[in-house]
Amino acid sequence: MDSRSVGALVVGVDGSASALAAVRWAAAEAVRWGLRVRLVHVAEPVPAVAGDPAEESAGRRARGEQWLNTASSVASRTAAEVETVLYEGNRRDILVEEAGWAAELVLGSRGRGGLGRLTGASAGLAVATHGGCPVVIVRGPARESGHVVAGVDDGPETTAVLRFAFHQALRSGTGVTALHSWRIAGHGGSVQAQYHAEKALRERVSAVAAEFGGIEPECLVVRGKPEETLLEFGRHARLIVVGTRGHGGLTGLFLGSVSQSVAGHGTAPVAVIRSSGTVRWWARLVNAGSGH
Repeated sequence: MDSRSVGALVVGVDGSASALAAVRWAAAEAVRWGLRVRLVHVAEPVPAVAGDPAEESAGRRARGEQWLNTASSVASRTAAEVETVLYEGNRRDILVEEAGWAAELVLGSRGRGGLGRLTGASAGLAVATHGGCPVVIVRGPARESGHVVAGVDDGPETTAVLRFAFHQALRSGTGVTALHSWRIAGHGGSVQAQYHAEKALRERVSAVAAEFGGIEPECLVVRGKPEETLLEFGRHARLIVVGTRGHGGLTGLFLGSVSQSVAGHGTAPVAVIRSSGTVRWWARLVNAGSGH
């Protein structure tokens, strides 16, 4: 892998509207953290059944170059340093390798050609489970206001999710909403269960909030379907942060229907965090970029 990918904000480019929205979001993120933007297009090999493989391959490369040029023009309006790279090969493998060295990998929620299926939410989550950096899925224009919403459950990634959310909120000058979504059968014990869920959420969030001065988090326990809860709060969020797996609640279901629903229909970008190691790597890179 090209060493220039180390510490860069890598963006998947395929000519789609959501990919350009991802480019704009990444450019603004790069300015906030003092990072470079690395625009990546992957042209997959031409199938053997193609009429003229050489001609088709050349056409794919030409389209990729055109999409990269357009994306570079968009990113350069905001970011100070932008680079482009065109690969030929397996989309998923290349993006996973890029994610192993990048500060963040940013993908559009829907794609066409080029990266194709790998600009979608499900592909972004697949990369998130194997890559070493946070993966951000962008559907459309992002809000410049609103809280950072963190999906919290009892899964192992929750502390990492909260730390990433607090880092983002502190740099953006906004607040954090820690959101736990749950469902219980029947009504017996629901009041007591709600009380204990709220208490556990406050304790878990407070432990992380103590690491960050100046942010008073909002803690909410909401009964309902996780995807509906995230979509509702995501309407007013600057960013939604979730883990890749868990034990119920928001992050536990995110790899399934929730991921498709939120990334495909939500208005806020969604950051997917795999582990505490993911956030430590990211924090090391962004602190170096911003001179801290």
